[in-house]
Amino acid sequence: MNFSRILALALLITCLSALAVACAAPVAAPAETTAAEAEGSSLAGVMLRVGSIGDALPALGTQHERLDPAFIEATGVDLQTDFPPFTDYVAKVTTMCQSGSDLYDVMWLDGPWYGLFVSQGCLEDLSDYIATDSVEVALDDYPLRSLAVLGTYNETFYVIPQFAAVGMLAYRQDLFNDPAEQAAFKEQYGYDLKAPETWGEYLDIGAFFTRPDDGLWGFNHRYGNPTTLMGDLLIGFAFSRGASLFDGDWNPTFNTPEMKDALGFFTSEEFLAAQPPGKEGYFTDDVMLNAMQGKVAMYITENWAISNLMDPTRSPMAENLGWALIPGWEDPETGTIHRGTMAGAGGWAINANSQNKDAAWAYIQFMQGKSNAKILAAEQEWCYRISDCSDPDYAALYPYFPINLGQMEIMVPRPSEAWWPEAEFAFASNVGKYMAGEMTLEEALATAQAEAEQIVADAGYAGQLRNYTPAEKEQQACAELERLGVQHPDCSG
Repeated sequence: MNFSRILALALLITCLSALAVACAAPVAAPAETTAAEAEGSSLAGVMLRVGSIGDALPALGTQHERLDPAFIEATGVDLQTDFPPFTDYVAKVTTMCQSGSDLYDVMWLDGPWYGLFVSQGCLEDLSDYIATDSVEVALDDYPLRSLAVLGTYNETFYVIPQFAAVGMLAYRQDLFNDPAEQAAFKEQYGYDLKAPETWGEYLDIGAFFTRPDDGLWGFNHRYGNPTTLMGDLLIGFAFSRGASLFDGDWNPTFNTPEMKDALGFFTSEEFLAAQPPGKEGYFTDDVMLNAMQGKVAMYITENWAISNLMDPTRSPMAENLGWALIPGWEDPETGTIHRGTMAGAGGWAINANSQNKDAAWAYIQFMQGKSNAKILAAEQEWCYRISDCSDPDYAALYPYFPINLGQMEIMVPRPSEAWWPEAEFAFASNVGKYMAGEMTLEEALATAQAEAEQIVADAGYAGQLRNYTPAEKEQQACAELERLGVQHPDCSG
């Protein structure tokens, strides 16, 4: 079967049904020729089993809703989708990989899972597909950092990134642009009221807008359980402070001055005072709802949630929201602002045990290809490609697109090693004990450090294998892209 031609027909049909502004011509051959050629190459009768968390991740759910029916219509494939709850899905993929089964032909994976599934021989090396069929998947149109940290493991492309879940700062423009508020803020703090660039400014602005009698607070974060707390810590404060999780030899770096500064700031009395009551139990839905209802002046969100924030039928604040890069830490000596945010989410992989790998690749190209990315940008209001995130027409409609690109270019990954979930739990659980008053900050970090050191040693990593920095991962990705014949604009020279 010629799956490139099937894909071309599928993309053509999808483009014809999309907004005109969203569609570039995806095929070089005339439609009639393409359809005739594809006639004898149909996927009709092929059962393709897809595993995903489409019901758990809004951006992924909308992608399935929009593109799965179009793929079926265009190809005739018997598409079997499975979207179990997140924890159930993790268990199903893990069991599938351990047993070497083909429960799914193609599946969505989160970044920290890669190492485990590669070690079990479950992920197909995508090199040959990329080298021979790279036009529509267009890896040169992804931010290099996204490809490096969400597409590769041990210098090999096993995943085509679905999108990068990075944080962005939303703020209420009706408050920030109010002349009376601007004058009062400048009188109190001595500088202009604007979207904060540093965490010091973020705290100043948060304190200024904290007005319990008016039902208004500065900001809110997730402290509901250790995992969400750690997520917010890494999305904003730790990586921008210069903290890391491991050094170059896989020695844990949980107990460092940088991590202590970041966590201490994030849990300080002054910082907590600028947040609404009940913050100790806040989860994602709680902080998002407060932002949508205008109860906070600022909200650091992950980009997958923006469609909810910008929906006027759900969010009274939709028309008031402005967007900016997440603040950073200012170097007191140079004045340089250091930024860094956690890279979340992952992408699409092919089960190495699948009997339908070519069809799985056709599905990945359809879901993640350059043509349908424009449809998702226009209709679903999120971007993951350079061309869409930087498109001035899209930016006029969705001002957060350029911010999204800027955050992707500075994102920092969590480890993808098989033992990482255990080490992450060691960190998060001890931070949770600190928040509950069962430990001091120093005790929590020291205990987390000791437990993580044991986990890494038991895995045979400490001092034995190289832990590459994001910049080094970018260099590796460039070398692999060049080998596969893909010329990325950020790899030249």
